[in-house]
Amino acid sequence: MRFGSRIQRPNSYLENYVPRYRGMVYCLTHELTGSAGVSIRSGAKSFENAKKKAFRLGEALARNIESRRIYKTQSRAHQENRVYFRDLVKMHKEDWGNEYKYWEKKGWT
Repeated sequence: MRFGSRIQRPNSYLENYVPRYRGMVYCLTHELTGSAGVSIRSGAKSFENAKKKAFRLGEALARNIESRRIYKTQSRAHQENRVYFRDLVKMHKEDWGNEYKYWEKKGWT
């Protein structure tokens, strides 16, 4: 597909960069289920195929949420982020009192 690289860039970013980023979006339990995308200039058939793929991906996401699926390949990064943020919250306990109380209530400290 001529426009494939333009579609793959955001998908690749989400699949490869976001899991390693220590940001609030990915803080503790964000799981990547998959990706779908298409260039509108690829034509109606490509768009329809992408819609079908996105629908299947949505079904997979719903199943994963319902079953609380854990991706073993992503769980190590989750654990690293938990430790990182736990230490950060503890370090700023005085300044981030409410945040610390929340983490303490959850049993994460």
